[in-house]
Amino acid sequence: MRLFVQITAVVAVAIVALIVLAFVLKIVVVAALVAIVVIGALAVYNLFRRRRSGAVTTYTVRR
Repeated sequence: MRLFVQITAVVAVAIVALIVLAFVLKIVVVAALVAIVVIGALAVYNLFRRRRSGAVTTYTVRR
């Protein structure tokens, strides 16, 4: 009987761990998608801002 209780406890802990892991993984995936959208939007914004200014940064060597 003791072995049955131990195996049941291990299986229950494993199921709870899988549920928690799935929840955390879902949060991580959503956070990664939000970060991709934000970084992409910033890249597009910087691209248009650079084109609109018309100023090109050049580096010259002073002699």
